[in-house]
Amino acid sequence: MKEKNKMHCPVCSNTYKLSDKVILDINNTVFHIECFNHQFSPKQLGIFIEVIAGNEIFHEFLPVS
Repeated sequence: MKEKNKMHCPVCSNTYKLSDKVILDINNTVFHIECFNHQFSPKQLGIFIEVIAGNEIFHEFLPVS
């Protein structure tokens, strides 16, 4: 069962760690770099926490401080 308010890779289904290297595609889907299949153009490349912090649609997944 998937955890609430945790993002998972749509390819491998693993929960993202804050330091994972990810790609955000033009459909606003986040993938692990190693899982990205190049079906759509990449929009942003970076560390998971930076990618979600920089995109308001993902703010519900930011850790609470």
